Amino acid sequence: MSARTCFLRAFAETECAGKLQRCHLIKEQLIRREVWDRRHRLKSLPRSKTALLKDPRWSVWGCVRHHWELDKSRRLRIPRYRLPPELEEAAAEYGILWAVEREYGCLS
Repeated sequence: MSARTCFLRAFAETECAGKLQRCHLIKEQLIRREVWDRRHRLKSLPRSKTALLKDPRWSVWGCVRHHWELDKSRRLRIPRYRLPPELEEAAAEYGILWAVEREYGCLS
């Protein structure tokens, strides 16, 4: 197992600061609304909303500063081709690939 590092650092102009934490690349609210609240139309789903949100495919490790820059200030931008392939896989599985495209653009 490799040491955890800030995935977001590669896209930031600032140095890392703060502890590492899980950073959702698709907002939890969107996952709850578009996947969990509409679960009746899906063939398979985790046993609980918590399990769905904790699926590691939705997130990467990032420091507190870069997590804030991604979510709150919106200064940090990740090109879609640099997203983990697992994120695209999860979004396709649950029918929200459109959300990846809206947030990160089209694959070229």
